[in-house]
Amino acid sequence: MFITVQVSLMGDKFTPKKHQQLQRLMARDTTVIREYLQIIEQEATQLWQKGYEGRQISFSKLDQLTLTSKPITRQRKDGKLKTTKGRPRVKYDLKKQFHGRITVRELKECRDTAVAMWHSYCEQLLDHERIYWKIMQKNKYLNLESELAQVLNWWETQKKPSRPCQAPTYQQGRLPRRMNLGTTAFLRKRQTTITRYWLEVYYPEKGKHLWLPLNPSAYHVNLINGAAAKTVQLIKHENARWYAHVTLKYPDPEPQSHTKPLAVVSVDLGIKKAAVAVLLTADGSGELTARNIRFFESKEKNRAINELDNQIAALQRQKEHYRRLGKSNYGITRKLRILSRRRKQLAIQYDHELTAQLIRWVQRLAHRYRVYVAIGRLKGIRNSRRKGDGKSRKHRRELHRWSFARITEMLCYKLQRLGLSEDQVVAIHETWTSRTCCKCNSRNTERPFQALLLCHDCGAQLQADINAALNLAFKLIFSLRDEVGLDQWLIKPLLEGKYADKSVSSTGRKTSCTRESFSNSRPISGDELTPAVSVGEGTRNTTNRPLRCSEEG
Repeated sequence: MFITVQVSLMGDKFTPKKHQQLQRLMARDTTVIREYLQIIEQEATQLWQKGYEGRQISFSKLDQLTLTSKPITRQRKDGKLKTTKGRPRVKYDLKKQFHGRITVRELKECRDTAVAMWHSYCEQLLDHERIYWKIMQKNKYLNLESELAQVLNWWETQKKPSRPCQAPTYQQGRLPRRMNLGTTAFLRKRQTTITRYWLEVYYPEKGKHLWLPLNPSAYHVNLINGAAAKTVQLIKHENARWYAHVTLKYPDPEPQSHTKPLAVVSVDLGIKKAAVAVLLTADGSGELTARNIRFFESKEKNRAINELDNQIAALQRQKEHYRRLGKSNYGITRKLRILSRRRKQLAIQYDHELTAQLIRWVQRLAHRYRVYVAIGRLKGIRNSRRKGDGKSRKHRRELHRWSFARITEMLCYKLQRLGLSEDQVVAIHETWTSRTCCKCNSRNTERPFQALLLCHDCGAQLQADINAALNLAFKLIFSLRDEVGLDQWLIKPLLEGKYADKSVSSTGRKTSCTRESFSNSRPISGDELTPAVSVGEGTRNTTNRPLRCSEEG
């Protein structure tokens, strides 16, 4: 598993000469990367090859066009000597062009960065063409020629991806080169008064190195000490601060014992309720009790973000007023950048706290069960809310500000660090999970308000977030039933559709709980208990062993 950590450099400790050296290093790397991009664009027809993951640029063919080499004699396994032909002349001799300013290893690192940028551009171009043909196919059935012409013109002029470093809004920034730790850069520990962690980087002049002090927090230190550092990128942000993006590789987790009972944890992400987690196990009766459900709210995050939004809106109105009067608004622009940066950092901090609570709960469950985690995947949900769709402006703002992708990514890599393999953490698309009844699998439902789901076929009244989490769990169960044997103990009792009228209250006592009483339960946050729906209690499978959700969280 690979993760990337952003560690700030102590820029206030830099001398003016060191700042100048960093600028020269980034300027040189930018020039080399752009040169590689031009060569790839000109020779693209002969550089493409078929690889394991589709078509990709051949590094060997690119080296044959850019890097000269000498004949090399090597000894084969049978003891005979083999001499490979060198390349005394190439079409684009980058060694000669940048002679004395860059090494061969640094050239290859710039080459890797340029190839990655070109691959990303080609993927965006393919997606653009795919959507273009979908629009053309819809025109065959709708016959909207005037509207289609406007859409296609907008799609071609504004949405078509630009080549790397050639976009109209591109600013002349510095392209970060991905340096391999151990070859052209080193992560060192030195007992100094400033810091213990230093980054040593080769400098173009022979025999010189740049020693850059890092400013890691305790969180960064724990991450770095528990993994192998592979690559690093030096990036200068808009706030004129330098950062090192370190890529870490963690060892593969040890396989979990198959003697533990199976369990499925589904996590449904939301806006007001940040997350709803439900546990389903296959080692007892089929009752989903209050101890298996967790609600995680984000009231503090929403309150803090709204306060910053109000301050930003006031500054934006003041900036517009100054612009109309012809006054300078440089100070207001600087305050807006500071507040925007603070809002982003605050959102990331609260997302880390949310995922940490979820991880602690799953960690307790992993001691007793072989856990499979289903996380809701919400890609493309922002396209469903546009101006004029009947929703309020506040709702659209909350939806577009929702950081579901960041939360999903945090959960995935933290669960893998916990010891779960990639097969045990699955992101499942939430298509129709909020509108499908988890009891009868019917879409003939209605949501009179946000927290309630009414099914017109079976008459169930369900808490909408728990219903969506259960549907995510069922999707994961059906996808894994042939691999881990969940079909017999977990799926069949649920498919019989027998639901009991008993549940567990927040006090732990069994009380009469009908479908109506479940719908009226008020969700609460954290590790507290809340009434929940009972599924499959009293149902037995072919082995006469009951399906039961554990009451211990």
